[in-house]
Amino acid sequence: MPYRVHYHPNLIFSVGTQVVTTMDIPGSAGLVLHPRGTVGVVVKSPTDREHSHRVRFPGGFEGTQKRSEIIMLARFKDQEIGDSTFAVVGSAKVDPFICPHPTQ
Repeated sequence: MPYRVHYHPNLIFSVGTQVVTTMDIPGSAGLVLHPRGTVGVVVKSPTDREHSHRVRFPGGFEGTQKRSEIIMLARFKDQEIGDSTFAVVGSAKVDPFICPHPTQ
């Protein structure tokens, strides 16, 4: 099944893009702050692919994520619908929740 969402591997996500983490986000003391599959919003885009995106997560936490650590929410949903074998970084499927708008 062809993907319905345009995607380019060198795409730099713009501010406001909703993304899904493809790996756990560690907090202090090595505990998982946000598990893979967490939805966040890009609040600062890098100037090139060598630098990280700044992403705001539920609860207001902001962190930097490399391009390889996030996927566009629309692309994630498209793969979930179109490919029953898709999983985030080889794990069981994760049901992402929607992050509230940054101004709310």
